[in-house]
Amino acid sequence: MTIKQHANFNRSTYLIQLVFRSYLFWMLIFAGQRALFLLFNQHQLTAVPVQDIILSFLYAWKLDTSTACYLLVLPALIAFAAQYLTSGPWLKISIRYYTLFFLTFLSFLISAELNVFEVWQTKLSYSVMRYVQEPELVMDVTSNWIILRTIFFSALQIGFGYLLYLVVVEKHLSVIRQHKITAIPQFLVIGIAIAWGIRGGLFQMTPITQSVVYFSKHPFINTATVNSHWNLIQSIENNARNGNGKAFEFMPHQQAEAIINPLLQPKKDTTTKIIQVEKPNVMIFLLEGYTSDLIESLGGYAGATPFMEELIDEGYTFTNCLSSAVRTEQGISAVLSGYPAQPRTAIIGQIAKHQNLPSITEEFQQAGYWTSFHYGGELSYINIKAWMYSKKLDLIIDDEHWADHQNKGGLGFHEEYVLPQLLKDLNQAPKPFCSAMLTVSTHDPFDNPKIKTFKVGRVMNQLLDAAYYTDAQFKAFFQAAKKQDWYKNTLFVFVADHARVSPREWPRDSYDSRLIPIILYGDVLKKEYQGVKDDRLVSQIDITKSLLHQVSLPSDRYPWSKDMFNPTMKEYAYSSSFENIIWSEAPDKYLVYDINENKPVEHLSKGYSAKDQEIVKAYSQLLMQDYNRR
Repeated sequence: MTIKQHANFNRSTYLIQLVFRSYLFWMLIFAGQRALFLLFNQHQLTAVPVQDIILSFLYAWKLDTSTACYLLVLPALIAFAAQYLTSGPWLKISIRYYTLFFLTFLSFLISAELNVFEVWQTKLSYSVMRYVQEPELVMDVTSNWIILRTIFFSALQIGFGYLLYLVVVEKHLSVIRQHKITAIPQFLVIGIAIAWGIRGGLFQMTPITQSVVYFSKHPFINTATVNSHWNLIQSIENNARNGNGKAFEFMPHQQAEAIINPLLQPKKDTTTKIIQVEKPNVMIFLLEGYTSDLIESLGGYAGATPFMEELIDEGYTFTNCLSSAVRTEQGISAVLSGYPAQPRTAIIGQIAKHQNLPSITEEFQQAGYWTSFHYGGELSYINIKAWMYSKKLDLIIDDEHWADHQNKGGLGFHEEYVLPQLLKDLNQAPKPFCSAMLTVSTHDPFDNPKIKTFKVGRVMNQLLDAAYYTDAQFKAFFQAAKKQDWYKNTLFVFVADHARVSPREWPRDSYDSRLIPIILYGDVLKKEYQGVKDDRLVSQIDITKSLLHQVSLPSDRYPWSKDMFNPTMKEYAYSSSFENIIWSEAPDKYLVYDINENKPVEHLSKGYSAKDQEIVKAYSQLLMQDYNRR
């Protein structure tokens, strides 16, 4: 190849060279910042295997790539436009100063984060950044040494970063190399690559979250692997939807507490034990989008879930349970953390709040239980996996377990794969265990194997098809489980993660649209409680405290949950959706309140009073204040 030919090659791929070298530069910067974070906190690495430290740099590439691609959008646009403008050094200068600006800004963020983590053991987040609004307070608690250290680490990153930029990028791309013919196809390729990098892929159902980089049983390593800048932006974006909680300031704090505290405290701290063993195994099945319309004896369609009917005949069933959640990530924290769903956001999606969002599995672990979670889909969705890793479960299984299989559905692997794996793991697990599993098939796109077809409504008939399929898989699971030694000592809990649209097409947020089942089943139930249908009004968040009290474990960390088996419990349920908050004390006393319009939604509400309006506003206000503090 002649020198002239080589020059033409450079001209024809100028845009790709610029973007690739800029991408490489940012990836090296993020790796260096991660190394600085690890070195600064090296005392946290004493019990961490060297392999995990090395792997943290490899697992980080997806979030690092997403962050880098955000930073590449403007340079790519400028470089593309430059192919049709006057030649000169302006492009080189523009991109140099653009890079230097963000290098400086991100370096100061990392330096500040080192100080924050040292004190609070958390990365920069919305909750932390709120203190920037109080600069006098920040300066009062910041010593001169911390200020000097922050400046030093920032200067160190900026200096090495700028030298790295000169070597990796500017040295090789020192002039504008115009090549108008190939500029458009290059830009299309670059655009697709940047979009892929930002989203973490072009064809998956959900965009990238922090959970994709979680891999270690050591929480500190997972924290280090998360890209700090990506984490901060996501945290700010999520919390901005709630207007810093101001959208929920309806009354003075003391007034709200006076209204709600009596509801959270039962008249007597007692419970009715419905199980006959002291330390049972606990198996929680979270049923994806499992509305009560799927179960005939709960008012649903005939023949959709025949095995579930068998469980109800021998189990303890709550027939009036209102879903707190409208999304899976909300449902998981509702059931496992006893935490009410929040409008517009989900607490489990925010890494900075994970350490302050407990899980029922932690209480069981303290009591000597083995813990696990099984799911056929992507647990990285909305940071569910990250939260579970923070709870140090003994085993976490998601779709990556079946990576070599070809029969993955749109959302994940169906129950015919997950339930046998669950059975195998429970057989091998130490006893007692507290395990949970989330189903897949009753979620769009309903691409499970069809074993029966329903035609009962105008829409969503495939939901019944999927429910029938899942029901059959549960029957096979229980037929095999009954042969195992651990079965007789196991309490099985069935509950939906949230309700959803059914063929009945209930109006969104109506009482019937929020009804979901809670079924407790197993040989551990006392005879007098088998086959019971309890029509008291409860919420899915009440499972947390109820289970803990059944096995005599502490429940103080779950103040929003109430014991369904406490005879002095007041009946009520709080729910939320995207723009509504909901309060109910009976099927005929139901209030849906529009937080944007600040008034009841009349066509969905019934039997409510002015007092109910004050209660739902006070409850949501205290909930969002608690949410902001976590």
